[in-house]
Amino acid sequence: MGKRSKVVWSEHTYRVMVVVAAGSIGLGTLRCAGPDATWCPGAAPVYADGGVPALTQQGQIFITGGAQGIGLSGTTAFVCAAGSINIIDVTDPMHLSVSKSFGSGGSGCTLNGSELVTYGSGDPFPVNIYSVADLANPQFLGSTSINYVFPHQLLIGGSYAFIPTLQFNYDAGLNVIAQHGDLTSVNLSPASSPSLADVLFNTTGPPTGGNHNVWTGTFANSTTLLIGSTTSTGADVVDGTGTLLIVDVSNPMAMSVAGTLDIPGTLQLTGLSIQGNAALAVGSSGSWNSGQSDLGLTGHIVLTALDVTDPRHPSIIAQQSISRASRGMGTPPVNIGEGLYAFPNLGPVGGQPEVIVVNAADPHNMVTSEMPVPADVDALASGNGALYTSSAAGLYIYGVGSASGCVGDCNGNGEVTVSDVIMLVNIALGAAEASACPHGIPGSASVDIALIVQAVNSALTSCPAA
Repeated sequence: MGKRSKVVWSEHTYRVMVVVAAGSIGLGTLRCAGPDATWCPGAAPVYADGGVPALTQQGQIFITGGAQGIGLSGTTAFVCAAGSINIIDVTDPMHLSVSKSFGSGGSGCTLNGSELVTYGSGDPFPVNIYSVADLANPQFLGSTSINYVFPHQLLIGGSYAFIPTLQFNYDAGLNVIAQHGDLTSVNLSPASSPSLADVLFNTTGPPTGGNHNVWTGTFANSTTLLIGSTTSTGADVVDGTGTLLIVDVSNPMAMSVAGTLDIPGTLQLTGLSIQGNAALAVGSSGSWNSGQSDLGLTGHIVLTALDVTDPRHPSIIAQQSISRASRGMGTPPVNIGEGLYAFPNLGPVGGQPEVIVVNAADPHNMVTSEMPVPADVDALASGNGALYTSSAAGLYIYGVGSASGCVGDCNGNGEVTVSDVIMLVNIALGAAEASACPHGIPGSASVDIALIVQAVNSALTSCPAA
């Protein structure tokens, strides 16, 4: 195994510059974080296309150290950054401010009741627990060091945290020589002294774990995790298949693989999200770009709709490839309701990072739309009718347009009120911003007399009135 190296991404080309001759990279380092963190795209909605609602920027706030993880509890966001955790009231996205900063920061954070659990980078990597019952006075409860590398997600079930890890090793010629990954479980009780409970594979022992990349996933029920992975191993990045790991976590101290489901057309399955009995799995048709200066994933994005009615025996409903590069994938997709999902990627070489929205309500005819974002997204969260993204540019909040396409429905509640029409008039007159009506303005439409008439029709009849 070669040395682990520092990796630097170019803001403009997103290509890797290796600082030492040989080393290893984990998912956490495969990030683009441009130095111009104050760049803002403005209230730029995605162009709605065939049932994909608009995303409209509602607000943003710069976070010192770069926003990384997001923990969302109602209208309170906990944003993890390098060196601090920031509490932000997101009730009014147009007026965001940090009410409190505390702790040592982290790459990811997830709420567990009144406690906030975070993890950081490093070898070993830290897991910290804080009480946030009193937002004005968060309290550090305990921590532990996990002797594995490159964690990239934090899932919590009961009093345990489940943290997948991923890395690959390369030689002086940038040729991939080994692929690793695993799933660790951490006992969070007592909070004063959390501890490592189990490691799923651990074929090679710490700090690498198993011989296959392990990506991200989600709980299917209280005893079952579904996690993206691959059969690719060692230096062979050409052969293999993306695979879904069905993990029995009924005993977090003795996890086991209850089954697998190969996902054809993929080499790496990077994650999935569940809505009811359906799930959307996201994968790449290619694997690591071995021997090249850009070592990230090659190929295009493959979407797979799954039936997870029986989580221990999921089945494929339909698949669809989209003509988007799979570069920079690895942030878990999120469920934003009504058959909609969102996930980020780096976009095409030389292009701009983006968030992709998928309407999978009809799994045999999935529709996608892309929206450029100011920097590579480290985490996504969904709530309050909005999509939250964290990146080097800060915390960005996007309104999710009504899937019904109801023109004038500013709040996305399925009806147009007199207040909504007045708001549109104010926007047309320049007395208010378009972001004040995040759900009621379709795509790139201008707020003019014609659109206001449509909104009035919606108010007088019923939604939609497109």
